[in-house]
Amino acid sequence: MKVEGQDPAKGSVVPPSLPNLFIPPGGFFRLQCWTWDVGVRVRVRWSVRSPGGLISEGEVAALSVVPYTIFNATCAAPTGSLALCSATVDGGTGAGSNSWVRFSLHGTSNPNSPVLANILSGYGGQSYSPSWPFGVVATPFSESGTNPIYVPGVVPVGTDVADAGAPFQIKPLRAANYLFVTSAALGARTVQFSFTSAGILAYAVAGQAAIGPGSVVDFLLADFSAIPAATATAQYVSLPPLDMVPAMSFNTTTTGLDVGDTWSFTGARGSIYPAS
Repeated sequence: MKVEGQDPAKGSVVPPSLPNLFIPPGGFFRLQCWTWDVGVRVRVRWSVRSPGGLISEGEVAALSVVPYTIFNATCAAPTGSLALCSATVDGGTGAGSNSWVRFSLHGTSNPNSPVLANILSGYGGQSYSPSWPFGVVATPFSESGTNPIYVPGVVPVGTDVADAGAPFQIKPLRAANYLFVTSAALGARTVQFSFTSAGILAYAVAGQAAIGPGSVVDFLLADFSAIPAATATAQYVSLPPLDMVPAMSFNTTTTGLDVGDTWSFTGARGSIYPAS
């Protein structure tokens, strides 16, 4: 039986098997990072083996990441096979593990061009270094599964949900819960839910049915395989997985809202990106 790292026939040590990520001519690396700490520096280093066997090394850095703002940078990628890649995060006030890093390969210098490969994605800090191809070191911020990621404050009576958001991990949004209690005032209420970040609308969707006076309706927004029918006390709204980016806001727009109507936004849940 052949043992990894050794060739029994020759008795010599051979390199272990590693993933092969080929970088085509004209490829570009893209660095994205975000933090809610101050004074954070992020640096991604890589080694690439050319088709001729030569090793080239390089890096792209974010030397001053502005809190609550996604930093973007691109640089030309050498043609060849990616050998190693790692991200380091330092500086800040000691809360560096609150800094998120993604490093990806694109076919052109346009940062919005299709991603050819998501090389690494994870939270980094002074003691944590996301790397490729060895994965991301687990941190207190890299739990798996579906978790509460945002619980808002109280919504004043007679107003829509207009929450400005709060810092949280970069995760796909999986579900959100709202409770709407209407007063006895006559008139139908129709509802729209919206999710925005930095003033940019990410997604908007309407409720299933109008709501009458004296009602208590629980709204569940989720990625349903089949949407259940609405009832007098519950409505189900389609919500595809959305990337939760910094300070995403959760809002309602209610036509016919009465001064005695009450909204409660009970929170949102999501699942963390798998390690790249």
